[in-house]
Order: sequence, then C-alpha cells, then structure tokens
Amino acid sequence: MNNTGFIQLPRKIREWTWYGKLNTRAVFLHILLGASWEDETVRGIKIRRGQFLTTVKELAFENELTIRQTRTALERLKSTNDIAIKTSTQFSIITVNNYDALISCDKQIDKQVTNQRQTIQQTNGKPTLLNNKTRKEEAEEAASAAAFAEDNVAFVVGKYNGICKSLPSIKPNIAVQHKAELISKAAAIMGGMTFEELFSLVEQSDFLSGRSGRFKANFEWIMKPDNLAKIVSGAYSENYGGAKAKAVPTAADYEVSLYD
Repeated sequence: MNNTGFIQLPRKIREWTWYGKLNTRAVFLHILLGASWEDETVRGIKIRRGQFLTTVKELAFENELTIRQTRTALERLKSTNDIAIKTSTQFSIITVNNYDALISCDKQIDKQVTNQRQTIQQTNGKPTLLNNKTRKEEAEEAASAAAFAEDNVAFVVGKYNGICKSLPSIKPNIAVQHKAELISKAAAIMGGMTFEELFSLVEQSDFLSGRSGRFKANFEWIMKPDNLAKIVSGAYSENYGGAKAKAVPTAADYEVSLYD
C-alpha cells in the first residue's frame, strides 16, 4: 500500500450520500488513501492513476469489518458510480471515478500522464460525491416527487372509482408507489387518450364491466400493458364496427394473471 504523500478532500463530502453510513464511508476513504497517484505495477499487475489493487478480504480486515459489511459498502459505492470494480481470480482493481476531481492534482505530471488519467476517468455518470445537491436537497426533491406521485394516483383512482361503477372500487392511499408505476406505464401506452376516456370505454363494455356474466375486470387488470393496449384499440367494445363486434373476446381468451 502507498503510504507516502497526502490527499485533499472537498468539505462537501459531509453532504455526500454515504457520509452517514460509517462502514461505506470508511471503505471509500480507505480506497482513496490507497489508490495509486500514478500508473504503476503492484503485485505484478499494472494499475493506473486512481486505481487500487485489493481483495474483499483485505478491505474487511483493514477496516475491521465483516466480509458482508464490506461487500455491502462496495455495492453501495458502485450503485452511485463513486467507484468501478474489475475482479480477477486473485485481486480486484477498484477505480475511483473522477479521481482528479476529488484529489488535489500534482501539476508536475506531464501531459502524457494527464491524457492517460483523463481517459480512465470517463464514466457514465457523475459520482454522488461530486453532485452539487446536498442530502437535504435530495430529500426535498424525493419528498416532492412522492407527493406528486400520490396526487397523481389519487386523481386517476378517483376517475376509476367515479366512472367504473360496475367494478370493485379501490383506495388510492394503498400501494401508492406500485399504482404510480402502473399509471406511468399506462400513460405511455394510451398516447393522447385520457384516463377518463379509458375508464369510460371499460364501463361501457359489457364484457369488462361484468354485465355479460363471463368476466369482470379490475384496476390492476386494466393497467396491464397487454390488456390496456386491447382496450385502447377497441377490442373490448361491443360496437367496435361490424364483423369485429361479433368477435368479442371471452374470459378464456384474455384471462391473464394479474401477477406475472
């Protein structure tokens, strides 16, 4: 391990997503301290600036953590793009994404090395440690998104309960996130059709409303993409035009399980 020199960190690290997760913070700082400041060969393996050669067992031992705690910390750091990990049969090479933006750079390094370090730091997303938003701001945004989703669910479910009188009513405040996901996917399939128009089609259908006695839909069944596409296309409308009106589906034709 490289024990020479020093590193500098932005004070903003205190607002980092994982700062309050002590194990994750410890593992990340340990990686930062151990990462190579220039291209070199470690244990016979070539690594580049901003990379750290180690094993999960070593990380656990050096940070006095369990293997499971160490793996959890690494998965968290990967999920937020703070690190990338390449694993071999013997070692893991951990790359600190945007290393130069986190660590004070040595101005004496020549242009060739600079170009190399820029190449290895191209990532798909910005690490959370470099985000401009604080944890408080992220929490406020999450709360705002949750409130919007709850209002949207209440609106759509209200339309369903108000129009589909023949079908079982539902409560909007139960499984809000699940309903919000269903509604979001449904809106993409419906195109320009409104939920009021959609539920009107359902209520007008003897088959879907249960008036034919063969089948009765419910909210989740309606929201399933395959079923929704058929409703929008008019496949369940008894007056869908001449010959098609005679081909109203039966329950056996379209009885799809609510849960795949």
